[in-house]
Amino acid sequence: MKILQVHNSYQNLTGDDSVVEEEFKLLSQNGHQVKQFIKQNKSLGQASLLDKFKIAASLRSSNKVKVQLIKTFEQFHPDIVHVHNIFPLITPVIFEVCNELKIPVVQTLHNYRLLCINTLFYRNGEICEECQVGNNRAGVKYNCYNNSRIQSLLMQDVIDFHFKAGTWKNSIDKFICLSDFAKKKFIEGGLPDSKLVVKPNFVGSSERRITYEDFFLYSGKLEEQKGLNDFLCLAERMPNMKFKVVGFCANPESLLKRKNIHYLGEVPRESVLELMSQCRAILFLSKMYEGMPMTIIEAFANKKAVIARDLGAMKEMIEHNKCGLLFSSFEELCSHVSTLSNEDIAKEQGKYAFREYQDNYTSEIALNRLIEIYSSVVENYE
Repeated sequence: MKILQVHNSYQNLTGDDSVVEEEFKLLSQNGHQVKQFIKQNKSLGQASLLDKFKIAASLRSSNKVKVQLIKTFEQFHPDIVHVHNIFPLITPVIFEVCNELKIPVVQTLHNYRLLCINTLFYRNGEICEECQVGNNRAGVKYNCYNNSRIQSLLMQDVIDFHFKAGTWKNSIDKFICLSDFAKKKFIEGGLPDSKLVVKPNFVGSSERRITYEDFFLYSGKLEEQKGLNDFLCLAERMPNMKFKVVGFCANPESLLKRKNIHYLGEVPRESVLELMSQCRAILFLSKMYEGMPMTIIEAFANKKAVIARDLGAMKEMIEHNKCGLLFSSFEELCSHVSTLSNEDIAKEQGKYAFREYQDNYTSEIALNRLIEIYSSVVENYE
């Protein structure tokens, strides 16, 4: 099968970007021809004010990108197009082109952009679903996109325009949701149930030596919405516990001043996975719904239990007291860390975590599900 991946990557590497690359490798290694049409948000940093204005003015549909896409299709002739992120550079013009050329198209919904302009259902330190329940201008009211009224208005205009034009309902053959939780949210938001399918993210199997050393790992983008403040309070409350931390932090001094925290900064993904193979357990403290956290899947693949908030995708992925522990309060978080500091308990839950990985998140399962989705869509065009 000939597959064109379409993706607008972010300023910094994210789980979405990793998924695109992992699917590219998986499909290519299994005999499929895969080509990528990628736009880089990093280019915005060097863009002139005039160029930024042009991008903003073409958010509904970019003629420049349309020309580039048509040329790509003429050269590659894909059987199917798999779209990931489209904003702000690619725009929904991709769906227009696919429809004009009668090419099947699917889109992975990595976040909640179609229902919430900041993609997160999160505002001012807590879950927010005002736009989800029909007040689709709340995001503009609260400057939810890049903390800018103008940018929020532009992004909301694009989403509203394409909802009214029927783009989301009629121009995309299948939407891939990462979890049943996400699928439910998109149904509530007005997307047709018949076009929503579930395919979780995945990772390749780990060939590392697994140990359970005396430290907990906390990784990712270290910010308030990812639970940074909870983590700092945890480290202060439990000074005898050891923590290793990796990821970007705007205020690293808050981590460096604590003796029981070893902050390693931003490190390559392979280094993060090596730390996962060594730690006692993983802390995933996000305060948001999340899509399908790669950190949790990677932890499971490395036979590690995860402590996470009893919320959203985490609640669906982690069976409490089997492959991890879920918390709803800070006191529960502290209690769970104490529980998993016991090496025998950490190992036992790590075994269940690995079974969960084998049952749901292997590359073999992902490949079969992906081809099943592609085939069901392509069949309707034959």
